[in-house]
Amino acid sequence: MRSLIITDNFDELKYIKALFSKLGLPLEAATTLQLVPNILSNFKPNIIIVSGQSKKINGIETVENLDSKNKGYKFIYLKSLTAKIDDRFQIVDVLLDSPVSPKGLIKALVKVSDYDVKTLEQKLSTSENSSEPRESDRYPSVLSEEPTEYSKQFVEGRSMDYNFLKSNKDERKLRYDEILKNLKPINKSSHFEVDKIKKSIKENQSEEVSEEEHSINEQKKLFVDSLFSKKDK
Repeated sequence: MRSLIITDNFDELKYIKALFSKLGLPLEAATTLQLVPNILSNFKPNIIIVSGQSKKINGIETVENLDSKNKGYKFIYLKSLTAKIDDRFQIVDVLLDSPVSPKGLIKALVKVSDYDVKTLEQKLSTSENSSEPRESDRYPSVLSEEPTEYSKQFVEGRSMDYNFLKSNKDERKLRYDEILKNLKPINKSSHFEVDKIKKSIKENQSEEVSEEEHSINEQKKLFVDSLFSKKDK
C-alpha cells in the first residue's frame, strides 16, 4: 500500500514523514496541487492523506475533486481541533485531529488498508529501540505518544508544536486548558530569583555618582533645555 500526503504546511509534512519513516511505509508528498497529477500517475497511491491546515490548499475541495475521479482512493483527513465538520466530509474515510499520535496514525491506516495492527506496532517498537539514526530523531515531537503530551513539551520548552502557534484563538484556549490541567510543577531552579534581582537593582540605584559623571549629566540637561528654550523664542 502506498500513501500520498497533500499539504503545504511544511512542519506538518515533516511530522507525517517522520511517522511513516518510523513505520517503514512508502510515502510521497505534494506541496502544491500542480504536483498531484504526476504523483497519482507514477506513484499510484492507494491512500491519500489531505491536510485541512494548509495555507493555500483547500483540503475538503481537494478530497472532493480526487473522489470524483472514481479511482477508489481511501482518504485520511487531518483537521484542527476546532474545525467545523459538515456533510461534505462524509466522503472522507478517517478524520484525524492533527498532530496525530503514532498509534492514532496506525489505527487510521489499518482502517483504510490491509495493514495489520500488530505488524505496524512491531515496526514502530523496533524503530524506537534501534540504535541506528532515524529520520524521526530530527523531529522530537514524533516521540510523543499523544498530542496532549506533544503540546506539553512545547509549553515546557522541550519542543515546538507547529499547530499551536498557527491555531485560532478558541483552539489555543482548548489546548492551554488541557495542557495546564496535566502540567507538572515548573522547575524554578533554572530561573532568576526575584529577590536577587530586586537587590541588584537597589544596589545599582544606590551607587554614588562620581563628580565627573554628575558634571556630564548636568551638561546634557543644559543642552536639552537650551534646545527647547530656542524653540519657544
